[in-house]
Amino acid sequence: MNKISRKGFLKLTAAAAMSGITAGALAACESSSTAASAGSTAGGYTAGTYTATAQGINGDVTVTMTFDAEKITEVVIDASGETESIGGAAAEQLTTAILDAQSSEVDAVAGATITSNAIKEAAGKCIAQAKGVDPESVTVQTETINWRTAPEPIAEENITDTLEADVVVIGLGQAGLACARAAIEGGASVIVIEKMDEENHAWTGCDFGHINSQWLKEQGIPEVDPVEVLNDWQLRGCNMSNPTLVMKYLKNCGDTFDWFISLASEENKKQLRAFHNPYPTNFKGELAGQKFWNGTAQFPGIFFEGTYTVTEHSKVVTQYIVDKGAQIFYSNDAQYLEKDDSGRVTGVIAKTPDGYVRYNGTKGVVLDTIRLAMKKEKVAGELHLHSDQGFQYTSHGYFKLTQSYGITPSMSRRGNCYDNAMAENFFGILKTECIYRQKLKTFQQANDLIDEYIHFYNHERLQTKTGLAPLSLRQASL
Repeated sequence: MNKISRKGFLKLTAAAAMSGITAGALAACESSSTAASAGSTAGGYTAGTYTATAQGINGDVTVTMTFDAEKITEVVIDASGETESIGGAAAEQLTTAILDAQSSEVDAVAGATITSNAIKEAAGKCIAQAKGVDPESVTVQTETINWRTAPEPIAEENITDTLEADVVVIGLGQAGLACARAAIEGGASVIVIEKMDEENHAWTGCDFGHINSQWLKEQGIPEVDPVEVLNDWQLRGCNMSNPTLVMKYLKNCGDTFDWFISLASEENKKQLRAFHNPYPTNFKGELAGQKFWNGTAQFPGIFFEGTYTVTEHSKVVTQYIVDKGAQIFYSNDAQYLEKDDSGRVTGVIAKTPDGYVRYNGTKGVVLDTIRLAMKKEKVAGELHLHSDQGFQYTSHGYFKLTQSYGITPSMSRRGNCYDNAMAENFFGILKTECIYRQKLKTFQQANDLIDEYIHFYNHERLQTKTGLAPLSLRQASL
């Protein structure tokens, strides 16, 4: 499979968005207070065994708790209706947490908030019964997502480390994994942070709706006119959908799906099936003015038996991006997006088991550096900006921004080093005179050292040809 281009990357993100796959989102968390002391550790129980239920993500979650007069002695959680790798893992962890805390007021399991809240609610009701309190009258502390309230900034002294990559992806779900793969195939360095721990991380779902893939053609399903599908889509959505975005999805989702499964072996691809292929004999392709197309690819594991599930395929893709250099950090809960003055996101701060870590996306930093420079300096005449062939400098965003400022990017084609010579020459001097002479232990040390050297290079280091420092030469020419 050829590397996906930037255009292909955009196809992917559009398709992922339209397929309802989410990479992950940031929000502040707030807690609802406890109306009664049902979740407390005060003791004073009526000995016995009590059971309660609460609504999980797929159905009821049942908690059974046994008490003596002073403490909780046993907790049994039935979350069998939840996704095994997510809700099941949460049940196991919260069983221990509730027993240890002697309370329902424990932290939710990362990545399983809904199931965790259900378990905590049911446990709170059990405690209420043991205390002789009406279980329906208490409010148990649960975690809720508030999209309207921005989180508080994280103090600099609480940040234990800073890491950088061209692209930082938040969340290793289907869209996050696809984004990381596309970026790394495009030549970027990639960091992925994932809230769940590595042992319990899994991918859900099995259906991938799309049209016109090569895979569908191999199943005997003919091509579909995207315009016809768009018209039907708008009809169903009462013209509330964005037709430009929908058409982008329809035109690109087939190629994207072929790319998505390209890392699977031919043997494993055979385990996938096209839903309703062939159509049932009583199937109607049109009903009440609405049309239907056969275009859903299904992985095994939910609706039919098989070993190559979505999770197994995602493990293959994950190993692929790791082999290509991607760094994945599990148990990293994204807390705060960092932005520049224009509102562009340049990084994220995540909560880890060892403290807070800042992750910077340098592609954004490169663009911000240009903006800041143009605010400070007045450019007379044509300006050339020399660079190497790094991912940041080959991106559409970089090219568009330099054009908007009247800057000419200077970068050689492959196999031709002449335009890159100025940038590469400086990088060679920087490494020889600065980097290679130090043993750097932290990102901050490297950042400070490079800042100091660049100031020295511009203001003090004399050039052999001119006998002047670069800034002195520039001032002399004005």
